[in-house]
Amino acid sequence: MSYLNTNIALGLRNGPNTFQAGISDVDSGNQLEAGTLLPWLINPVVSWMDYDCLIACQLDSGIIVTRILPQSAQPYDTLGGGDVASPTFANLETGVNLVSQGQFQDIVQRMAHSIYYFCLMGTARRVGYQITIPKLLTFAGVPAIPHDQNPQRAFNKIVGNASGIPIWGAKWELWYTVAVPPKQAQNPPANLAEHVSASSPLPTGIQIPISAPDQMSMRTAPQQLGQPPVNSVKST
Repeated sequence: MSYLNTNIALGLRNGPNTFQAGISDVDSGNQLEAGTLLPWLINPVVSWMDYDCLIACQLDSGIIVTRILPQSAQPYDTLGGGDVASPTFANLETGVNLVSQGQFQDIVQRMAHSIYYFCLMGTARRVGYQITIPKLLTFAGVPAIPHDQNPQRAFNKIVGNASGIPIWGAKWELWYTVAVPPKQAQNPPANLAEHVSASSPLPTGIQIPISAPDQMSMRTAPQQLGQPPVNSVKST
């Protein structure tokens, strides 16, 4: 007794590269990728997603302007230049009206020396590692002193999950002042994510994009110019 191939019996195409009727091709359930791990960023230097840090400066000049009482009747000043309800308002071409109608000369007095305030502020995101909050030791060549009237604020928090690796976010706002006058210019903080600093010397040039070599190219020796490539095969 002989049996027909199931494919032939069912009128299906039969061959070495076709499926076999009656035989399940369901996956065994084994996960081929199980136990195969990809390395994540282990070098803290390259773990930064973004880093934004700056120093905002504020100056109190110590100068005050003492307002004197008017010595005569004066019209009031306004920043407006035309009546919005007037039909001719659309024809006006002036902007903000800064022409004063007053006649006065106030008194300028120095009440204190200049006072400098500055704030080290920024935000950052980092893969795997918490973000160290920066601080200032000097500013413009003189010691930086934490400001007594503006408290310092900073935090770290988890802002994402990359396959079990925490994505950290941070924000900081640290106020400082100085006890002596600043002596020099102040460079902005470095960008840890872009790996660049304001104090880095500028390069003499920028490398253009480099193309990958063509491994299928054929070279011709200089003495064989005009002849077939040396690695070509002559057909017979």
